[in-house]
Amino acid sequence: MTLAAAPTPFDWIGTVKPPVGGSDYSTGLVPFINGALWLVFIFFGLYAFYMFIMAAYTFINSKGDPKNIEKAQNMITYSVIGLVLLVSSFMFAGIIGVVFFGSWDFVLDPTKAIQCTIAEQKVKTLQTCNGIVDPVTRLDRINAARKTGTAQQCTDEYNFVKDITCP
Repeated sequence: MTLAAAPTPFDWIGTVKPPVGGSDYSTGLVPFINGALWLVFIFFGLYAFYMFIMAAYTFINSKGDPKNIEKAQNMITYSVIGLVLLVSSFMFAGIIGVVFFGSWDFVLDPTKAIQCTIAEQKVKTLQTCNGIVDPVTRLDRINAARKTGTAQQCTDEYNFVKDITCP
């Protein structure tokens, strides 16, 4: 005589299977935030250019008035400081990417980094399946795409391995 397992209060829910494969990270929140940041950087760059033009206009129309000349000089100074900070933020993001993640554009192009990482993990799990994927070649291609390649190369590697399963 065997005893049946006692029912739990949540048996009526059933089981949920996780999705197979993965998601395409070329859409979603990460690329949206990345695109928004790029737009902000472009806006600030154009604003600095506009401020240079306005400073030149103010300087030309100052007619020797020390107050207007000082105003134009301040506009130029603040525009240069803003551009230096803008360029420094890109350099800082590149340094963070190299030091912590091994790729200079890890922070600047997160979609590439995510897809390369997922493809790398999938290839490592497929190493147990003999003959399905050549892990050395695939890992070399993923690492090359991560270091010097484009987001499309990481996407291609990701798409190649995402639906492969062990028999």
